[in-house]
Amino acid sequence: MSDERMTSSPVRRLVPPTIDLAEAWHAAHSDWGPGLHEDGFGLGPETDVESAAGFEDWVAAVRATEAATLWWIVVEHDDGPDDVVGGIALRHPDHPTAERLGHVGYGVRPGARGQGHATWALERVLAVAAGVHGMSHADLVCEEGNRASASLIEKVGGVTWDRPHAGIVRYRVLLRPREVAGR
Repeated sequence: MSDERMTSSPVRRLVPPTIDLAEAWHAAHSDWGPGLHEDGFGLGPETDVESAAGFEDWVAAVRATEAATLWWIVVEHDDGPDDVVGGIALRHPDHPTAERLGHVGYGVRPGARGQGHATWALERVLAVAAGVHGMSHADLVCEEGNRASASLIEKVGGVTWDRPHAGIVRYRVLLRPREVAGR
């Protein structure tokens, strides 16, 4: 979707899920550790990503989803394989869980946090929400104690919208039509 090339910053891309990055994705997956939820990847509790066939089926299913678009946050390396550092999903306005889970869900693997990957990806996905899907706002939810996520959402213009249930905060980011990054 888009590239970022700067001498002092990593080269990042948003990439639709692909079996070509299976090894890099599995490294990210193992960084989370067993039993931990991996926001932004579209994984369900019964998703088989350990077998090659299961991984391929999951990638195909995620790519075929019409009411959402999912990307992997990829960091390129000149001297070795690329890294999958996270995932980000845009639930389109007609997605059945957009109201409950928000329009955007994202996660960065523990070993890659604090490096600006989520900010970079969220800014680009919000541009897609406005520019491609014509959305006037995007709702994002996070757990009340997740200060890193709350700060990121506030950084991109999110304001507390409501608290739909205990421990959950919903933020709203007003969107304006803008150029889609990288196009």
